[in-house]
Amino acid sequence: MNWFKKSLYVFAICMAFAAGAQSQETDELESPTPPIENPIPSYRNFFSSLPCEADAKKMFNVVQQQYGELPFASGQTLAQSAQNGQYFQAEMFMLVNPTTKTYSIIGVFADGTACMFVNGRMFTPYRKKSSL
Repeated sequence: MNWFKKSLYVFAICMAFAAGAQSQETDELESPTPPIENPIPSYRNFFSSLPCEADAKKMFNVVQQQYGELPFASGQTLAQSAQNGQYFQAEMFMLVNPTTKTYSIIGVFADGTACMFVNGRMFTPYRKKSSL
């Protein structure tokens, strides 16, 4: 085969591949997007960051020594990662200062990391109201 025929043959093959690729791209672009059944869930997510310490003792020392909070309750809890949605189980501790009415809820994960889930003030026993 001479040079011209070879070049023409290679050009024809390249055009065939390009046309096939173009056709595939067009098909993908023209395909309708399926309707979303319920785009807004009935719940709302509130993404926040949690202060954490690799050594749980440091976290407990802050709330116990600096704020005078004492252990009040404990339990198990789940925390959801804002990065990937994965759930992690943690042991939960609630500490309260009955005099100053401050409180903290700390979660301790399996690796020993402790995170401050929430803290606040004006802690009082629950009294039933007409509405929450």
